[in-house]
Amino acid sequence: QVELPRLYGMGREMEQIRGGIGLRGPGERKTEVMKRHIKEKIRTLRKKIQEIKKNRIIQLKSRDNVFNVSIVGYTNSGKSTLMNVLTKAGVLTENKLFSTLDTKTKKIFLNGVYMTITDTVGFIEDLPHQLVESFYSTLEVVKKSNLLIHVVDISSKFVEEKISVVNQVLKEIFSSDNMEMPMTLYVFNKIDQVDDISKIDKFLNLYPDSIPISARYRINIDSLKKKLEEMAKEYYGVASEIG
Repeated sequence: QVELPRLYGMGREMEQIRGGIGLRGPGERKTEVMKRHIKEKIRTLRKKIQEIKKNRIIQLKSRDNVFNVSIVGYTNSGKSTLMNVLTKAGVLTENKLFSTLDTKTKKIFLNGVYMTITDTVGFIEDLPHQLVESFYSTLEVVKKSNLLIHVVDISSKFVEEKISVVNQVLKEIFSSDNMEMPMTLYVFNKIDQVDDISKIDKFLNLYPDSIPISARYRINIDSLKKKLEEMAKEYYGVASEIG
């Protein structure tokens, strides 16, 4: 829907293509072919979104009385990579806008402690209005979360701005149903791409109990797993082991 308006007005500038099977004739322009292709893609995606909504209702009903974790964050922060590291779920990981179009949920055990972990679509600033409904529908699952893992790309030049965008969207999602925000664990990812260690220290001080990691190189993942285990035990009312 974002691409479609860009094609209007381009007809005269683009060369004509020959007619063939499925085309209206030799006079059809490339732009007209592209418009039909995009419209068909929109119809397909809308059908997929409806299926996603139906499946999500079933998923949400099965999540009661379970420690539910949702991975959230700005797009390209490394959410799907972290999801794969924690669950080996095989979620698509690309440095691309909306590479995760649907939420993916996986059941895992950490030292015998059961929980679900869900990967969500990446957040962005100034979301095109055509995509707002679809975007928010994929995030309904976070309302059932007991914990949000907010993954932040600490190598970015705009760390604080991206954190703010994600938190604002989450606030809107929960306030729409007068719900309180669940606990949030900030995970600062891509520390392997940061040369200035003081930058990492700065955000660890700003966000107490946060964890610095590199999902790609599995750095500090054990510390994150230990933290998740402790929080899940607290949720279930199980006393942590005293070493």
